[in-house]
Amino acid sequence: GLMCGGELTVIIIAAVVVGVMKAGSISATNDMTEFVTYLMSPIMFAGGLSAIVGNMLPSSLHLHKWNFKFSDPFKGEKLNPAFTLTALFTALGLNSAWCYAYYYLKGWFGNFVGYVPEDSQTLYTPYTMPLVGMICYLVWVCIIAPVTEEYMFRGAMLRTLSHYGSGFAIVASSIAFGLMNGNMGQTPMAFLIGLIMGYVAAKSGNIRQTIFIHMVNNIIASLPQILNYFMPEWYDSYANYVEYFDYATIAFAAVALVYFMI
Repeated sequence: GLMCGGELTVIIIAAVVVGVMKAGSISATNDMTEFVTYLMSPIMFAGGLSAIVGNMLPSSLHLHKWNFKFSDPFKGEKLNPAFTLTALFTALGLNSAWCYAYYYLKGWFGNFVGYVPEDSQTLYTPYTMPLVGMICYLVWVCIIAPVTEEYMFRGAMLRTLSHYGSGFAIVASSIAFGLMNGNMGQTPMAFLIGLIMGYVAAKSGNIRQTIFIHMVNNIIASLPQILNYFMPEWYDSYANYVEYFDYATIAFAAVALVYFMI
């Protein structure tokens, strides 16, 4: 509620300001496109701000209710680098595997019901996204979201639900993490990655390693946006070779899952 309300408030204020300031400069023939372009920077800023308020405030209040300090989720033991990297590549592999599974499931679903859901991701360019907006987007997705979401799900939620057992806490927080995406195409993937990061957080007692895993995952997921915006000449090469990275992480994830189970 805080995230949606905060983001909507900032966007409405920005829309009014942009409408007043740019009323004379927006052409009548392409007014909506130009208006939306002007709004992209406030929208991305609002997303990052709402993530901070919506994730951190209720989480810190919840921890306080359970007699935890705000800084407690960041305390705990360090895991050896090999374990953390194993968890990272397992998460990346599960992500890649789900992307391929979703592609085939979507095709099967389309053949079965005669309707194929459209992919909602849009690649930003300097013509559709101002530089300030792109920077706000990357800071939001690659830094703010990993920190605040890990604080909420692997910090506050996992820590307090551990009262009912670590297994229950990991599964329950992963389900909540998956549903938080609000996208059925991403919910199963987020749930699987949540299981890995929940296990890491439960084993270490803190969220430092899970923040690192989450950041790397989001940076890799944002590479198409980064390359298409800043280095479009490299984007085609990336698109041609990214599948080999996917195959490698899927293979590593299969081995790592056996390692985790052992």
